[in-house]
Amino acid sequence: MVQTDNIMRGDWLFYRGKVNAFPFQVEQIAKREFGYYAEPEENRMYYLPRDEVFPIPLTEEFMRKNYPDPKEIVWYSLDEQPGFFNIFWEYPTFGEGEVNLNIQYVHELQHILKMIGMTKKIKL
Repeated sequence: MVQTDNIMRGDWLFYRGKVNAFPFQVEQIAKREFGYYAEPEENRMYYLPRDEVFPIPLTEEFMRKNYPDPKEIVWYSLDEQPGFFNIFWEYPTFGEGEVNLNIQYVHELQHILKMIGMTKKIKL
């Protein structure tokens, strides 16, 4: 289950229910559930119970898929602790920097990228 105090609209999470499982992008945060659009053109919101929603682990495969070019704006390195990443950036809006915050999940990376003004679409 996801800690809901650090989830924002636009975050990617993973639904694991009794019948199916899939990643989704949060569109609405309610008291007991998260809302999302299954079909963006449909304009119909669906809701998932919070206790069946989990964070998506940040993996090396995910980072390679989203940031394959070493000249890309964001670089990363694995931390000494398995499953944690150090994130580096050089971006005109915010300048250069490094974040060493034990980032483990995709939504945590999304928060950092939003903070520095980067709005790149994420591929899962």
